[in-house]
Amino acid sequence: MSRYRMYSYSMIPAGAADRWHIKIYMCDTYAPIVQECFPHVPFNFTRIQKGACEATIDLPMGDWARLRNLFELFKAHIILKLNEHLKKHFTDELDQCFALDFNYQLDDETQEKVYTKFGQPEYHAKEFAEESAIQELTASMASFCNRHPLYNGIDAIAAVPPNPSKTFHLPSVLVERVAAMIGKPNGIRLVTKSQDTAKAQALPVDQKIPAIAKALVIHPWVKGKRLLLIDDLYQSGSTIWAVARALKQAGAIQVLSLTCVKSWRDTDNQ
Repeated sequence: MSRYRMYSYSMIPAGAADRWHIKIYMCDTYAPIVQECFPHVPFNFTRIQKGACEATIDLPMGDWARLRNLFELFKAHIILKLNEHLKKHFTDELDQCFALDFNYQLDDETQEKVYTKFGQPEYHAKEFAEESAIQELTASMASFCNRHPLYNGIDAIAAVPPNPSKTFHLPSVLVERVAAMIGKPNGIRLVTKSQDTAKAQALPVDQKIPAIAKALVIHPWVKGKRLLLIDDLYQSGSTIWAVARALKQAGAIQVLSLTCVKSWRDTDNQ
């Protein structure tokens, strides 16, 4: 499985002031992120059942509020990991990758495919450059970055770059607006393409990844920096992972990503 959403957690008082008992599910996915976001807190999670773990820790009120906020973020959005199609090509190029939601869901009554809360504005923003949809996505992405400790600690925001011939590129617009909203540098020029690359469905993944890598131009400023990559749609993930690899090869010490939506399928259209 390569996509996850936290379905439950608990944080209850454990007797003494500021002492809390915490329980989370999908421990292998979320416990490492929690520890990385709160490096000063010795969680020492203990497994209690399949997929679940717990910890009893001292947690000042400020940290308690931030941790609860992070758990709510995990419930609202999707974390993405390498799928089976990409595992032979990539390893740890992306340190974390989230999507606001899937692009579609099944209607409860009709079982027909309908847009999700974020799928609808992503479609209208991408296809029609609809201003209200762009504003909605911008606000949601900015809120995510402000609430996630690692995403709030980035040095700049960049976009998965467009082909030079492209006239409107939603990720670039989102980078400009999210950067302004959260007070981070606009890194739109940090990652560019020197030439157009074929559409995803035009090449098998074995050819697509090197084609993308060949076209990428990385600014030397990225060396030693923590960066956020923004894109509109995560489908197979091959493009955003290829860009992350190029950034790491250029010296970036951390690459996070945030996309508007994740498709149901994990392979590119054929």
